[in-house]
This record gives sequence, structure tokens and C-alpha cells, in this order.
Amino acid sequence: DAGLARDTLGAPQLADWFLRRLEQGWPQSAYLPKALLTRIPLVPDSAEAIRARLRGFADSEYLAYLRGAEGPGFAALEDSLAFYIGGRWAAIAPGMAAGFGDDQ
Repeated sequence: DAGLARDTLGAPQLADWFLRRLEQGWPQSAYLPKALLTRIPLVPDSAEAIRARLRGFADSEYLAYLRGAEGPGFAALEDSLAFYIGGRWAAIAPGMAAGFGDDQ
């Protein structure tokens, strides 16, 4: 949802809201380091505070990937995320497309 807001809608503040919501609602999520990394360019004034927060995730698969030490955990997280997002899109796409292409 944050990627869609940032990339497709051009709404970085909405993207930041989604990412902060993840941090507040699921502070131990394995995806939180990815969310924090994504927030750095969205809120450059908070970059140092976000980097400090990232230090608490030394064992993160995402940080290991950035260090060049990609393990199977990284692929598993990304595959799971892609599966979740794909399922969400499959559920909402028919409703979004309703009315397009109809003769009106």
C-alpha cells in the first residue's frame, strides 16, 4: 500500500503514514526494517532518527541484504510479501475495473 501511494499516486505523505502505521501497530514485524528504510527518502529530516531506530534490528534480513549477505530469510520475506500483495490486488482489481470498457 505504501509503495502504491508513493510510486503510483505520487503521495509520499500517504506512503509515510502507511509505513508509520506498520511501525506503531507491529513494532516487532520482520518487515519493519524495510519500512524504515523506505521512510528515509520520504522524510529526510528524520533520516538520522530512522537510522538510529534501524540499529535495533541488527539481525534483520533486510539489513543483511544491504550488507551483501543475502540469506534465504530475505527471499522468504519478499516471496511472502509478494504473495500477500498479489492476493490483495486480485481481490480489489475486479471492483476497480468495473465500468471501464462498458458502453455508456
